[in-house]
Amino acid sequence: MSLSRTVSQILVFFLLLLPLSGSQQLYVLNSLAETASYWNGTEIFNDAATLGLYPNDMLVMGDTLLVLNSGSHNLQIFDRFSYALVGNINLPVNSNPYEMALAEGNQLIISLLQSNQLARVDLTNHSVTDTISTGLSPEGILIVGDRIFVTSSSFNWNDWSYGQGKIIVHNLATLAVEGEILVPTNPQKILQSTDGSLHVLCTGDYFSTFGKIVRINPTSLTVSDTLELGGSPGAMTLDGDGVVYVAAGGWGTEPAGLVYTYTAADFTLLHGSENPLTVGHGIMSVSANPHTAGAWVASFDTDQIFHIIANGDVTDVIIVGDGPSKIALVPENSSGLTYNEIPDTYTLSPAYPNPFNPRTTIEISLSQVSHVAMSIFNVNGQVVMQLAASDFAPGTYRFHWDGETMNHLPAASGIYFLETRVNQDRSIQKITLIR
Repeated sequence: MSLSRTVSQILVFFLLLLPLSGSQQLYVLNSLAETASYWNGTEIFNDAATLGLYPNDMLVMGDTLLVLNSGSHNLQIFDRFSYALVGNINLPVNSNPYEMALAEGNQLIISLLQSNQLARVDLTNHSVTDTISTGLSPEGILIVGDRIFVTSSSFNWNDWSYGQGKIIVHNLATLAVEGEILVPTNPQKILQSTDGSLHVLCTGDYFSTFGKIVRINPTSLTVSDTLELGGSPGAMTLDGDGVVYVAAGGWGTEPAGLVYTYTAADFTLLHGSENPLTVGHGIMSVSANPHTAGAWVASFDTDQIFHIIANGDVTDVIIVGDGPSKIALVPENSSGLTYNEIPDTYTLSPAYPNPFNPRTTIEISLSQVSHVAMSIFNVNGQVVMQLAASDFAPGTYRFHWDGETMNHLPAASGIYFLETRVNQDRSIQKITLIR
């Protein structure tokens, strides 16, 4: 390992960092840290916003970031550029707000898990305008046309058992119940496929019944197909290639996190409990851009999010806050960030050359005394090399990585990630080693 640093009075020109995944912007809900992280397609800004107690859901709406907190039973509204809290809407006490969906007219529909209700929120006036009873322990929520589809997990809080799973159908205008659909045990999530059908993820009871997907006709309100997944999956998303990615955990002694996949159009299982995709550990959430291939997955145990494609290849990995449990993508028609995203206390240039063989150099200029930690990670999130971990005086420093591990062995060709921490700030760059 070759490590050197030199102090010089040179002018450092800021170069744009290379985007890891098509410049997709996203926010990450860190449930243990109770913070939000922001990824601008190039750099990660961790703990950018402070959330409420037990945050559970997050949405991007225009220039705002909406966060639903189950423990403090409130909806926070942030300016997503400055992270300033611009609104707070209190929801019914002890209702356990669980999930939300945007409706026309600047409204939200929110499921209230413990009070067995739906709430309608007016985002213009920052007020709750209606509540109505729904099924037992409602979770997932989807608005299609003039109807609201709600997954009723039928969890009994008294004896910790699951009853008959249901989808409760409400009228969007009046919130009145229009029907119900019987589904397998513990329905948690629901999405609409490109053919208009609804796909419902039924997790099972975690010990005797296991994961299934049911396909529903939203007009006749009938189940047309069932797909056996196995395991105990808890979230799903549909990508631009028509592949559904399912977050399937991978906890405790499991060697890795689990992701299942199937094709939305013909309902064919690609990867289930017998042959899952593996990445990270403790996969809680998945989120996909409907116009591109692949999905972002949140690895709760390793504090990372990964971008994977249908064959299981990892194309990006980002280190985020403590306990990531939700990923909210910024829609393509949303405005971009306009503020200076690089702190004025330091300037970090990208690794150069990149791709590289045999050596790449990273340059950083500090305007004040700062603690700098710089490490190299592989795509599995394992530390390969530590380049710096100490306090530095103001000046310009150069760090070199010559492609060796901490055991002084040659690192394999491939993608690596350079994490730089300056005091409380953290950024990530992708680098490629070519042998």
